[in-house]
Amino acid sequence: MKKLEVKLHIKEAIPKINESPSDCQDAIAANSQTGRFAVADGVARSFFPAEWSRLLVEQFCFDTSNLNLALLKTRNWQDWLTPIQDKWSVSIQEKVSKKTGMASVHLKNSLLSNEPAASTFTGIQIQSNGQGNFDWQGMVIGDSCLFHFRDNKINSYLVKSSLDFNYHPEYFSSVPLYHLNKSWEEQQIIENAPEQR
Repeated sequence: MKKLEVKLHIKEAIPKINESPSDCQDAIAANSQTGRFAVADGVARSFFPAEWSRLLVEQFCFDTSNLNLALLKTRNWQDWLTPIQDKWSVSIQEKVSKKTGMASVHLKNSLLSNEPAASTFTGIQIQSNGQGNFDWQGMVIGDSCLFHFRDNKINSYLVKSSLDFNYHPEYFSSVPLYHLNKSWEEQQIIENAPEQR
């Protein structure tokens, strides 16, 4: 049976021009053992988006619960988000409680008013199909992009051109209230064609 080899071209999130790496609100995670890879693009004007992005990609790539492992089949996003939202809330409450001075007033007010973090998300899983090749499936929330290069062709998922970007993409929110009666325009992607080497 073939072994899955993955070459990561970018191993870290890259900040915008004129931003320091500590200002970057994005996160990536990779788990070659499970064949799971994820990118989350934190919405900069939301409340602690870097922490939210990090928690999303880590949950997708490293959590071994049945809820997480079956996510691409069940598409049970709300139940999947609940423990991540809880982790984010505890982490942010702890961070804000340690802040002092005038800057802390804004943070504490934001926390009390239940302001959310927001992030777009792309996750893929690559698995052996039992016939010596690999299939992959993935999902995209918001304006994150997924590109599949194969046979000198590029397939782009969800965002097809620069005109598809807007100022109000779909996103995962760290606050459950923001998800009530929400239907994400996610794209479920399943490619069953064997990968040729």
